[in-house]
Amino acid sequence: LLASILPNADTAHVLGGMCITLFNLFCGFMIKPSEFPDFWIFMYWLNPLHYAIEGLTVTQFNRDATLITLTGESTVETANTFIQGYYTQWKYSQRGYDILALCLFIIVFRVGAYLCLEHMRHDKR
Repeated sequence: LLASILPNADTAHVLGGMCITLFNLFCGFMIKPSEFPDFWIFMYWLNPLHYAIEGLTVTQFNRDATLITLTGESTVETANTFIQGYYTQWKYSQRGYDILALCLFIIVFRVGAYLCLEHMRHDKR
């Protein structure tokens, strides 16, 4: 989408890198959504990476009885218990919504790229 909107590849590469950084920061994997400031929470909900990681995590570790020990702690718990305790907003029952959200993102990005390619002309200067 960025390559079809922006006038040259260099600009698309710079903005693409910035978008990837923001997506990684606000996907809810490293920083929990409960720790986001209130004015940044919209980035969590508008982030396609959030839905992909949530869907992969809850389906991979649902009912996983693998015992894990966290670094620096002596307690042993299952992977499923850790995921449910750490990512409290991520639920196995929401995996359908994650798939729906990802499909909607794909549709919006594809339609946006089509419209940009159809109507924007960068050869006119």
